[in-house]
Amino acid sequence: MSLLALFGCSPTSKDLPASLSDLRVTIRVEDHTDRTNGSIHSRRSIRAVLSDARGKDIERSDVKIEVNGVPMEFGVSRGNYYDRHPYYSLHDDPRAPAAPDTELTFTLTLPDGVRREIGTVRTPAPLALEQIDFPEKRPAAGAVAIGWRDLAESAELVLYRCDTRRESDGTRVLETGSINDPAALRRTIGPGWFRSRSGTWTVPAKFLTSDAQR
Repeated sequence: MSLLALFGCSPTSKDLPASLSDLRVTIRVEDHTDRTNGSIHSRRSIRAVLSDARGKDIERSDVKIEVNGVPMEFGVSRGNYYDRHPYYSLHDDPRAPAAPDTELTFTLTLPDGVRREIGTVRTPAPLALEQIDFPEKRPAAGAVAIGWRDLAESAELVLYRCDTRRESDGTRVLETGSINDPAALRRTIGPGWFRSRSGTWTVPAKFLTSDAQR
């Protein structure tokens, strides 16, 4: 086992494949809305990662990616054990808004200066926070009902826990869940086979149960 593999480093490469067919571009478009203590905050972002056929992320600032003709910003984030994660991004840019029901066309420019179209992404139909009924505070006991109204297309609803607990010295610790949590609850909602545009889902009380420590 190599030292990099032992410490979990993420391999990157500065070499471009000889063939364009060996280039991979992973694109993520996010329209994020957060409601905390009655306040609503929103942000929109576009992120792209260039990699080769072996899965190595390519770190080349002279390779450009554009979305709807707008250059994406190149950056490299760093993690533990000298991990490097090159990426391209745009955040809340009005020139290429990641708005609902919008067509986004991505273009790649290699060091030879030739622009090549990567592909097109169409964002989902609008989905407003007001279309989701979810209590801001859960009841002291029992199940919780979540509702949705007039969805234009199907969506995946994912529920995960964020727990707080106390250490032996009294320190308060927050353990934040994520959509990748295998214990998360998942359901497809909205119009589809045997599904209507509106509906409800009762979350079992067991999923919401807390104890004295957690």
